[in-house]
Amino acid sequence: MLDLGFTVFDLIYPLSVIFGICLVAILARKLLLSVTEFIALSIKRLIFNPISNHFEEKKELKLENEINFKPSDDIEEKLREVDQLKGDKFEIFLKRMFKDLGYYVEMTARVGDYGADLILLKDGYKISVQAKRYSKNVGLRAVQEVYASLERYVCDKGIVVTNSYFTQSAKNLANDTKVELWDREKLKEVLLSIKKAG
Repeated sequence: MLDLGFTVFDLIYPLSVIFGICLVAILARKLLLSVTEFIALSIKRLIFNPISNHFEEKKELKLENEINFKPSDDIEEKLREVDQLKGDKFEIFLKRMFKDLGYYVEMTARVGDYGADLILLKDGYKISVQAKRYSKNVGLRAVQEVYASLERYVCDKGIVVTNSYFTQSAKNLANDTKVELWDREKLKEVLLSIKKAG
């Protein structure tokens, strides 16, 4: 056996130290980038979100006032107006309607809402609402979406509200879940109760 004056350990140890230092440097760099990115995002949210939220709220309030249901309105005529609304305006109409019913109402993000358009709070209950302004019957997908949102938003139950009606499969699924279906007739009933209270 040839004796070179060093062992394999003598070769591996310095390499492992160098490797360890490089690994620590790479991880430190990633951590620093993550922290820097988090701080930059937080600053951006602090500066820009209040401004954009302010303008969004003003726009929403203006729309709310434009499409608000007034006690003097004819219910059938109001429903015909609702039939012409775009989806986002229907959500704002429902927001105002639920406020009139005594709920605290929060709108979710327009995109990526996880199946809920509105979140309602009243008497310790939290409710997820899916709004469907349709010209045809609403299918079971709307029930699936609002049911999926219950866990995401930690809600006690879900409601799908439409200006139309529901398919039988949607009704069947709703019966098996914590989801209420509010069709055109229920919408009329609710608007009538607001009209009487107003």
